[in-house]
Amino acid sequence: MIDDKRAIPILWLGVIACASYLATIFVEAPVAIEAPWKASGIVLFAVFALLRGAPIAGAALLASAAGDVALALRPPVFEAGMAFFGLAHLLYIAAFVSLIRKGGADKSLAVSAVLVVAASAALGAWFLPDMGALTAPGLTYQTIITVMVATALISPAPMLARLGALVFMISDTLIALGLYKHIAVPPGSVWIAYAAGQAMLAYALSSKK
Repeated sequence: MIDDKRAIPILWLGVIACASYLATIFVEAPVAIEAPWKASGIVLFAVFALLRGAPIAGAALLASAAGDVALALRPPVFEAGMAFFGLAHLLYIAAFVSLIRKGGADKSLAVSAVLVVAASAALGAWFLPDMGALTAPGLTYQTIITVMVATALISPAPMLARLGALVFMISDTLIALGLYKHIAVPPGSVWIAYAAGQAMLAYALSSKK
């Protein structure tokens, strides 16, 4: 574990790397460049979390980076991406459960957790007729991320971590709208929500407070 003065620059480098990836909205890069570029910011978030003594969060971020690479391929390998991100969410669940075991559940956001589950179930039912070959992996992934967010909301984790989990889920919902319903979302919105959620999780889950 290192002090914040040395770790924070790594977090900011990750933010810069993630922000720079928005350039791919305007310029198409070869896969050999785009895939590592896409993953670089998340890898830096993982390094930040690991250096601050949060191995589970760090592992979740590394799994996410692998998912980013899978989705940056042409064509995207959605099954592999879902598998890597599913693993990431399982690791995040483990991190939040660990906090619950140490500090008990926070029931103040229990209603919010129930609403998240209900909204996810409704979206799943809406997406289902259009999921095709991705039905099994898609529903499995949606279940895992829903459990992750609900667990985050009832955990005593810093509020920033709980918000990060929710924002992560929003980014995936935007992806699903395009993938299953062919509904266009604002350019860059998926990436901004995803990167912001990961940055919040990296910072808050490795916080000493």
